[in-house]
Amino acid sequence: MKKKRFIIILSLSFLLVIIFIISSPLFTLKTVDLIFLDENNNVIEIKNNRIFNNNEKIKEVLLSANFDYGSSLFLLNKNSY
Repeated sequence: MKKKRFIIILSLSFLLVIIFIISSPLFTLKTVDLIFLDENNNVIEIKNNRIFNNNEKIKEVLLSANFDYGSSLFLLNKNSY
């Protein structure tokens, strides 16, 4: 009986820790850094949504990506980006 109770308490504690980690602000999307190559193999760097090379195509890609800032990294669907 005590062993069963211990397993239940341990399982619930583990579940609470997992929920806390998923909802923690430590693991949220805050910034996105991207590196693109243009037609001439020039590097276009985007850090924290600031565009270092003024390229309209890259701006369109960024706006269409619609990043979910503040969302948990564990719950994001990375394939949709």
